Amino acid sequence: MTELTTYSTYEEYKAQLDRAITETTQDFVVIGHLLMQARDTDILSSSGYTSMGDFARSEYGLDESVTSRFINIAEKYGDGSGRLKAEYTSFTYSKLGEMLTLPSEVAAIVTPDMTVKDIREIKSEVQEEEKISDVEVMIEASQQPDSDILEEFMKAYLENRPEEFIALGHAEDTEDAYDILAPQGRATLIARVPGTGKIMISIESMEDVKAVYVRENRTEELAFKDIDNAIMSLIGPVPFPEQRYKDIYGRDPEIEEAPKKPEKVKTSKPKSKPKESVPKAPESVPKAPESVPKSPESVPKAPESVIKPEESVQNQAADIMPEPKEEIATSQISEVMSHYDEILRKAAELQTNLNNVELAAAHQMCVEIKAWLDKALRFPYPEIQAELEKNWDKD
Repeated sequence: MTELTTYSTYEEYKAQLDRAITETTQDFVVIGHLLMQARDTDILSSSGYTSMGDFARSEYGLDESVTSRFINIAEKYGDGSGRLKAEYTSFTYSKLGEMLTLPSEVAAIVTPDMTVKDIREIKSEVQEEEKISDVEVMIEASQQPDSDILEEFMKAYLENRPEEFIALGHAEDTEDAYDILAPQGRATLIARVPGTGKIMISIESMEDVKAVYVRENRTEELAFKDIDNAIMSLIGPVPFPEQRYKDIYGRDPEIEEAPKKPEKVKTSKPKSKPKESVPKAPESVPKAPESVPKSPESVPKAPESVIKPEESVQNQAADIMPEPKEEIATSQISEVMSHYDEILRKAAELQTNLNNVELAAAHQMCVEIKAWLDKALRFPYPEIQAELEKNWDKD
């Protein structure tokens, strides 16, 4: 296994990687420069290849888009001898590739610390401006009042940045304003001024500020004091910049407040409830009587799709038997017998329904007979069972 070189600090590691990437970028410029030689001179005359494109494709597998990219980088960022210009030595090849289509003045404000994503966002801003015709810009200019261009720029830039607008309204001096607009020490502000087009302001320091007019591909040298004066003219020293924002833009500033940490609420744990005493079940439970009243012979057999009451009773009798009392009252026997009479009446209705082939009604009768049998069986005493059996046999 290959032994890796170790680095004692991140800074040492990063510096080595930066050097390698710079050398790689330099190699790309060398490749572009050599391809330019094959394109612009007769160096291939004795090779048998008729063009630089055929040569690059056959020998190195490079298609036209790749060779074009190599050559464009060498032409735009090289010094003519196969070396990068000094101002581009800190850029990676991918960043230089993204910068190729930018106007020269816009590309000049791109810095090495910008990411590829940052550069693509700048490209997107340029492309949006290119979609607007010169005629449209002239019409916009005719409708705009005469005013300071930097003030109009800050008005457009701060419209969708109410937090910065209000912070600038509370700024005490130019340094405060600088820290608000360029909190990392440098920044690129982009906004569109009607009648002028996109303007990109590059802030590198208090004294190094550039305004790039995209449509004109023109750069104006400024100082941050010029930006601060435009801010003072726009916002002014007002006690309530929120109201000033509403006066300018016709709406209240929408400011996202940082979410507050929820306060801890002390909650008392509920006291455990005392256990309720559950009465113990009796040690001995009498068994259900073995004898169950038989179905009368006069009732025809129910169809298979209809529940048979006698089977239901036999299956459920053991589950619904309550504990018998030691003594039985005469009134209870009378009550059971009344249940018995009701069962006979229902059985007669059942027979009629079966004879008339009214199965739905017959099924309902079976359900009701079961209910009455259940009531009768709630009194499972020998005296009652004997009385029921006697009457069933009689009927």
